[in-house]
Amino acid sequence: MSLRPPRSWSGAVGAGIIALLIAAAPASTCLAGETLGRGTPGRGDPPGPALPAAVKTDDGEPDDPLPEWWAEPIEALRSGSIAERGEAAEALLADPDPRQLPFLVDALGHSYRSLRVRITNGVLGAFPDRAADLFLSLLDDEDLDRREAAVFALSALDDPRVVPRLVRLLDDGPEELESGSAAQVMDEAAARSLLNRGRQAANAAFSRATGRSTRQAELLLGVYERTAEVLLEELLDGGRKTEFRRLLFRRYADAAAISAARRALRDANPEDPVGEKIVELGERLAPWCPRPEFPTPGTLRYTIHIQNLFVGSEKSVSIQVSDRDLGPLLYWSYALDRAVRCELPLDLLLLDPTACAPRWVDSEEGGRILYRLPPRTILEVGIGILNIAYWSGTVSDGETVELELDPASGLPSRETVRGADGAPRMIVTYREFVPVREGGFAPLGVNVDILRARIGAREIPMRYQFRFVVEDGLWRFDAGETIGLGSPGGELDEDEVTLPLGQEEVRAIASLSDVRWLPEPPAAGDDDAPEGPGQSSGTGSPAGGD
Repeated sequence: MSLRPPRSWSGAVGAGIIALLIAAAPASTCLAGETLGRGTPGRGDPPGPALPAAVKTDDGEPDDPLPEWWAEPIEALRSGSIAERGEAAEALLADPDPRQLPFLVDALGHSYRSLRVRITNGVLGAFPDRAADLFLSLLDDEDLDRREAAVFALSALDDPRVVPRLVRLLDDGPEELESGSAAQVMDEAAARSLLNRGRQAANAAFSRATGRSTRQAELLLGVYERTAEVLLEELLDGGRKTEFRRLLFRRYADAAAISAARRALRDANPEDPVGEKIVELGERLAPWCPRPEFPTPGTLRYTIHIQNLFVGSEKSVSIQVSDRDLGPLLYWSYALDRAVRCELPLDLLLLDPTACAPRWVDSEEGGRILYRLPPRTILEVGIGILNIAYWSGTVSDGETVELELDPASGLPSRETVRGADGAPRMIVTYREFVPVREGGFAPLGVNVDILRARIGAREIPMRYQFRFVVEDGLWRFDAGETIGLGSPGGELDEDEVTLPLGQEEVRAIASLSDVRWLPEPPAAGDDDAPEGPGQSSGTGSPAGGD
């Protein structure tokens, strides 16, 4: 049986932002494929519910018969195997006609996730002018699978109604959602849809940073900015403080939103000194942590050189990043002024203090702030940029943090991350804070000791040393290295890690060259822009390349 239409498809996946988004960000399909649907493939066909008004169409005369060739694919959509249903949907969409939509929407009620992804992406491409109305209306459908499919489809649509509607889904239901309930499923789906909009823009920003700017990247940047503007306003207004809402805030928050969140913590309990301490600390560290802004609009350009000494590979990458690209890049925790992978617990405290439940402890040594890491936090440190990583180690079982402040300056001196057993996992030492701009300060050195850094499948004691400079009011990375502190599986205690062990071995180094600050963004086709991702030999590896 052939399900092919009698004539070829020409231009069904039309122009417009929907098609551009899909073409530019295949991660959207990947995300939906991983999470779309919860039932098992063996579930029976769902009943055909009443279709929303957006599906019904007056296209064509009422008495116009449907094309005869539709009969076979429509029947396959209703009762065929998973593969046959997918082929049937593609056959119909190869010659798109709005009268197909009721049959395609009905098929979205199937629990098999790959089928629903296939149909959803097909409808997005074939009906760009109808997709927003269709999928927004499906949010009220009686079938949970259809509602969830609609939520993921909306992650690809640049329509002003989408973000407020998705945020409203986050607010529906009680504070504590029952696992597996419809409210919990939709809450998670809405959060992932909003996260996916940032994921698409972040991927595009990576391309722009390495000189591969495209029209799709510009469109995605606009989507990111509009999403962030609406989302942050909604999140700061209140609502349920679920883990997903906090994750969204940390992904999209800009400097103004973070400052507002710190003030809200202080104002919620004016008798507790920790709120005032965090507000003051955030203002003094604003030039570098956790969401730095360029001194003025413009573009930072440099070349980063990375060497994996352990296996003899190296890479040089030309980077250009404008002030507009900072937000999407920070979505992935890539702070371009640091230039290397260096996620610090202090970032999280100043970014979302309420989620860290901080408390102040007075002491003769200047006081300490004790706080917890948000659930499922993974701290990553290493010599790496964008998608390259040399000896990048992670800590995933940290729970609490002790931040020690220098008694003379009131600035950070040391942080210790501990696990549930109270044993240290990571120790961060800050060295020589210097004035930057607008009364701010930044360190010229940061050392990170991870007692058991997870690198691939191994756990290795590692030290990461980073050196920074301040030029024209901009704090930025200068050079650094990763150092092995012992053999794989070796154990260090809290005191040992700060002492020479006699087994230190430099594993990787990084430095910057050709650093330039341009006060204006480069024009399209700028002859001075990098030609590509840079010259390289060897490849980066989270496992150290060996």
